[in-house]
Amino acid sequence: MSVVADSGSESSGAFTALMVFTFILLISPQSIFPVLGKFRLAWLAGMTSVALLLLDRLPRGRPLFTPGRETWGAAGLVAWAVLTIPFSYWPGGSFSLITQIYSKTLIIFWLLSLTVNTQQRVVRVAWALSLMAIPIAYTGVSNYMSGNITAQGGLQRIVGYEGALTENPNDLALMLNLIIPLTVGLLSVPRRFFARLMLLAVLFLSVAAIVYTRSRGGFLTSVAVFLFYAWKLSRRGKGGWPIAILLLALVCVPLLPEGYLSRINTITNMEEDETGSAQGRWATMTAGTDYVIQHPLVGAGIGMNSLVMNDLVAQTWHEVHNVYLQYGVDLGVPGLLLFLMIMAGSFRSTIVVCRRSAGLPELGALFHLSEGLQGSLVAFAVGGFFSPVAYNFYFYYLAGIATGMRQAIGSVGAEAEEPMSPDIRGEQRLTRSSFQHLTSR
Repeated sequence: MSVVADSGSESSGAFTALMVFTFILLISPQSIFPVLGKFRLAWLAGMTSVALLLLDRLPRGRPLFTPGRETWGAAGLVAWAVLTIPFSYWPGGSFSLITQIYSKTLIIFWLLSLTVNTQQRVVRVAWALSLMAIPIAYTGVSNYMSGNITAQGGLQRIVGYEGALTENPNDLALMLNLIIPLTVGLLSVPRRFFARLMLLAVLFLSVAAIVYTRSRGGFLTSVAVFLFYAWKLSRRGKGGWPIAILLLALVCVPLLPEGYLSRINTITNMEEDETGSAQGRWATMTAGTDYVIQHPLVGAGIGMNSLVMNDLVAQTWHEVHNVYLQYGVDLGVPGLLLFLMIMAGSFRSTIVVCRRSAGLPELGALFHLSEGLQGSLVAFAVGGFFSPVAYNFYFYYLAGIATGMRQAIGSVGAEAEEPMSPDIRGEQRLTRSSFQHLTSR
């Protein structure tokens, strides 16, 4: 049984440039060395990846798009956003958001879908993100320990990491929650002791940083990730692990920051939130829901939900802190459905990869990382209820990996669909049964 070759050099330059872009996006070296800010490093890395991909694929007649629900959903969503510009609250603002923000997000999604197409590259992406989580999480923990905090709505919050996606403590918590399942996926693959120790350190540091952000959305997202893995492990007869982790969490309760439990309590008791943050976000979500009901076909225009909130709630220029309502308010029900189509397609891709790689030793890493990517998508599906990040990189980076990952398993799927003789089918069943028996011991 063959798979997409890990050692192939197809689009290797584009993949390398894409990893450089990811490093610049998350670690933001220009914040550490301001002189680098003059060179637009992220733009250079992204455009280099695009150029190398086109130079690699066009001469050989290779396809420039990966067919699938994610790709068609993304194409339909941006087309609908463009078509609704004339009906926008502010057409110029919608046009600027598409050209300056959303188009860049979709380019990275496209690059990932075409270059992360082997098991080896999926592993490299997971390792890269896990290692990049270290300085982000360490900064969060360090800021708490050193008292580097700022007042946000009357609440003392840590200062985030100086990166485009992690500067806000809520965004920092979301980013770490998205990376944690991929780190768990790497930890599930047999590795040397030092590598396992490093991955465990990433997990503990990330969880601590999420707690120190005091993010209610971050807490709920972490709970969702825990429940996802509790469900997965229970199905494999390893229900003791979630219980052990839960007991460890209870033991660590005395170590929580002062006032943390009180803040978490405001999730269900909004009237106890003295900062008014919970009440304000509930008001915007209620107003956003009403607006979608009243304008189901064409919304306020992409990126214009903050203007709607100015009209319906208060002149605060705050976006709806809910990804789904952002799409609904901005692009109406069609826009929301197209986004859900991308999300469903991404989940489906990871499920397909999990199913086709299960029980195959040579695809063990792909199996665990596809499962980890499912966990990351679950994290976004929950975290999206509390974050205004509809058009940013968070979700589309995961969707791009999911689309590319499906290519890594493509040849296995093709062979699985070919007719097999009874002897071959019996041999395959015996091989998988033997492998599962050995790994369960």
